[in-house]
Amino acid sequence: MRIQIGVAALLLAAFSAAGAPQAKAPTDPKVIDAPGYQKLVQQHRGKPLLITFWATWCEPCRDEYPMLNELAKQYGPQGLQVVGVNFDDEGDLILSRLFIARY
Repeated sequence: MRIQIGVAALLLAAFSAAGAPQAKAPTDPKVIDAPGYQKLVQQHRGKPLLITFWATWCEPCRDEYPMLNELAKQYGPQGLQVVGVNFDDEGDLILSRLFIARY
């Protein structure tokens, strides 16, 4: 199993239009490797950074995702960056897309 690290402030740019119609289809989150993850952490040293580990099959992940979206909406303008680390298998990109779009 290869770990995919999706980086986007919980994809707010693509999914946060609360009640408003979306202008374009959501895009996949950026996938980075372990060195890229380390670079991301270094870039945010001293800044607010929330890292969450999730998978499409994880029921608690489904429960917390809306709350994480709200945190990102509320505190993103103040600098909070939210990073999701996906533990699905590499071939589960379609499931990950559906999960992100739904939650």
